[in-house]
Amino acid sequence: MSYGLPIIVAKGDGTQDDLVREANGWQISSDDNDALVKTMRLALSDAGRLRTMGAESYRIVSEEINLEKMVEVLMKALNGLM
Repeated sequence: MSYGLPIIVAKGDGTQDDLVREANGWQISSDDNDALVKTMRLALSDAGRLRTMGAESYRIVSEEINLEKMVEVLMKALNGLM
């Protein structure tokens, strides 16, 4: 995502739900090779869409979900305890 690329991930523990949205990628079932191939074919069928999705991936990690935001939330929590 930090390279400005759309993503394909396997569904797992739920952490991917914050990162992968329809605007920037696809979630597929784990251990489903057919779903992976189908999704890759779909992704590669529209280069313009891939660029748009990649830009959204980059926006998500640059503005929403990144180390700076994690530190900010942690500091707010710690300051709230004092």
